[in-house]
Amino acid sequence: MRILIACPTLGINSEVWILRQIDGLVRLGHEVSVLCWQHDGYTPEDYTDRPVTVLPYGLSGATGFKRWIDRAKNALGRNFVRGSAGEEDSISERLGQQRPDVILCHFGFVAMRVLPVAQRLGIPVAAHFHGLDLSSMLKMRWYRWSLQSQVKKFDHAIVVGSHQAQILRDQGVDENALSLIPCGVPTEQFQPVSRPARDHVRFIQVSRVVPWKGVEQGIRAFAKVNPQLPDSRLVIVGDGVQLEEMKQLVAELGLEHAVEFTGAIPPDRVVQQLQSSDVFIHHSLTYHTGWCEGFGVSIAEAAAMSLPLVVTRSGGIPDQVIDQQTGFLVEERDVDAMVQAMLKLAGSAELREQLGQAGRQRMIEHFDSAGQIAKLEGVVRNAAGDRHAEA
Repeated sequence: MRILIACPTLGINSEVWILRQIDGLVRLGHEVSVLCWQHDGYTPEDYTDRPVTVLPYGLSGATGFKRWIDRAKNALGRNFVRGSAGEEDSISERLGQQRPDVILCHFGFVAMRVLPVAQRLGIPVAAHFHGLDLSSMLKMRWYRWSLQSQVKKFDHAIVVGSHQAQILRDQGVDENALSLIPCGVPTEQFQPVSRPARDHVRFIQVSRVVPWKGVEQGIRAFAKVNPQLPDSRLVIVGDGVQLEEMKQLVAELGLEHAVEFTGAIPPDRVVQQLQSSDVFIHHSLTYHTGWCEGFGVSIAEAAAMSLPLVVTRSGGIPDQVIDQQTGFLVEERDVDAMVQAMLKLAGSAELREQLGQAGRQRMIEHFDSAGQIAKLEGVVRNAAGDRHAEA
């Protein structure tokens, strides 16, 4: 198949699953090209064998009076996420050059921008939802109205969490046009290592340092753990708008000796940090904006490396973690429950190994990237339908 992948930004560390899907679909023998609005860390030249087009338009759209003019123009079709005429011309030119059998759009707002052009050209669209496009963005009435009117026009909708599937069912999406396919983890790349049965347990969180990822709650839980386990350590891997604020919180709690911030680091160093750790924590929150976790990629990566987990019962995380079998699920904002789970794991190397091994086995059986990409290929192949058969 000729598959065009449309995504907001190519190359973001937190969206590494896009690169994995591209590589996986290419390995399965398909021609893959990419359409994006910007790139981060990668340039089109990095993908000479997989053509990349970076559109000269912003995803935020018009502002002020021009925004209302655009909304008035789009009122009849009720797709208020639709891009400008110039953007659609650029997309049309790209589709004419690549002649894809199907377009795989990452995030619902991208799918709705591509949809009008794809419909004119008769190209099927598979919309791949991830997180904010079925959580916080639903608080925005123009986006919500657009989704309600456009979602059944997609040839297929893909979600990464069972909670998202229910949202689309409520929007009237037919079960036959809906698939649950988590992003997954390449378990062959995230291999476990032998960990010593030590008392100085090393906790780790890998995420953006933003309020809804619960870094603050993780630090406050560790602040109650450390006095009971003075040799314990916490490593926070990632960057974000709260980084300096969280460093200040650590200083105020007197934990500078025990907490390390690595900032954003390359994937190979993330693996090294996970290898050196004993317990993975992640206090994801349903934020006041409506945002909630779709699929926790870093949670899957840690589990694949046999790290036991202490995570929240939030968004799609319960799909990934079986409470007391592969880790501990705690309620959002229940720092004391998190403390108890952390202490329980810190006190038993045998329990850490037991839950860690079970977690890796679960990732292999249910969330390995190769298997998820094979499912994704089946979906886009069905969406391509007669167009691919005639090609």
